[in-house]
Amino acid sequence: MFGAGAACVDAPFARANPNDADATFTMEVVASRDTLSLENRYAVLRVLTTPATGAYEVVWTMEPVGTISHVGNGVFEYVSGPTTVEITVTAAFRARSATYVLVRAGY
Repeated sequence: MFGAGAACVDAPFARANPNDADATFTMEVVASRDTLSLENRYAVLRVLTTPATGAYEVVWTMEPVGTISHVGNGVFEYVSGPTTVEITVTAAFRARSATYVLVRAGY
């Protein structure tokens, strides 16, 4: 009934499963800007994956906590503070993750 050319039914991961540590799967975080300040209050971060995935499954975290605010869906907002701080933002997708460093400028 099905020959050697039968299609795989686990699309879009027919060639790479992000839960399989040995699979070919890449993640990259890109941003609209790398520094937040009073003048540039927002940064939009996006996750690029190969193969393509749904962005709704990405979980965002940041360290140190409280230095910027995650408004939602990859949008981060400046939180006023006296010192310039580097913030590591992590995007997690299933068993994989990628990081991006934002700078919060002090006032």
